[in-house]
Amino acid sequence: MDKRITYRGIEKTPALESLIEKHYAPIAKFLEKEHGPMHIEITLEVHKPAEQKATVHINGPRIEVYVSETSNDIFSSIKRAFEIAHEKMLEDKRRAIDKQKQGCGHECKSRLFSQEEKELEAEIDEEERQ
Repeated sequence: MDKRITYRGIEKTPALESLIEKHYAPIAKFLEKEHGPMHIEITLEVHKPAEQKATVHINGPRIEVYVSETSNDIFSSIKRAFEIAHEKMLEDKRRAIDKQKQGCGHECKSRLFSQEEKELEAEIDEEERQ
């Protein structure tokens, strides 16, 4: 997994790095199960005090998520951008599972997807509790 962080108009600080790592960890855990090369680009930009922007772009063979959040606090922008990105990834995975389920009969669905569905629901419940 390739991760790149770009700072524009803002200095790299340990507090920013710590916050990014904290919110990046659940996404990295989620992406461990994905096959193929994954690229994550995080961009932090500050143009004015009221325009502090965090962008998270996740790109892979089956995942494409782009989130950009702007606020007057870079920390809240980072937090919100990662939260939205994670929600979109879970939603996309649910949609993919539903699409796969449509391709086979009832017996096939219950056998093939019951375990994956249980894992996904457990993962989503765990994320919501945090």
